[in-house]
Amino acid sequence: LRAAEKLAGGRRVWLHFFSGSGALAKALCEVSGHGAVSLDISQGPHADLTRPMVRSVLKGWIAQGCALGAWLGFSCTTWLNARRPALRSGQHLRGLPRWRSESRAWRQVVLGNLTLDAAIDLANACRRAGIAWVLENPATPLAWQTRGMLRLRALECTNMILLDQCRFGAVFGTRKSLLVI
Repeated sequence: LRAAEKLAGGRRVWLHFFSGSGALAKALCEVSGHGAVSLDISQGPHADLTRPMVRSVLKGWIAQGCALGAWLGFSCTTWLNARRPALRSGQHLRGLPRWRSESRAWRQVVLGNLTLDAAIDLANACRRAGIAWVLENPATPLAWQTRGMLRLRALECTNMILLDQCRFGAVFGTRKSLLVI
């Protein structure tokens, strides 16, 4: 985070949370001429957005006006309706009780819950600071039905957009939902 702060050099930057390869952050830099900070758990503990300390620093940046906008593409792997075996259901959005005894599956559920909670926390920080943000995930995940996501969706300033990625050259035709402010 300190290196990213130094890189920004006091300028406003795009924030790309749960960035995976960071391709979107690179594209934002090219198109806008502004810098971007790309953070993903795969980069190590300093970029683990499930850690409150990391989020606290980032929320400080957001509150201080350091961000132009944020894109949050939290992990969908445990939230997909088509996932087999299912780890969640409409009645058990935070995880089916039967998986609590199976440590590997339950760790995946818990990580999915933590990434969703972090995305909601960061989106709310952006909302409070008045900067644009996008929450992106496949169209069908159960995550869209959670209390925190329903609260964000109910805000007058948000719009839900359905997007077919295959229309933009994606090899696979995933339908994505974007919650946009």
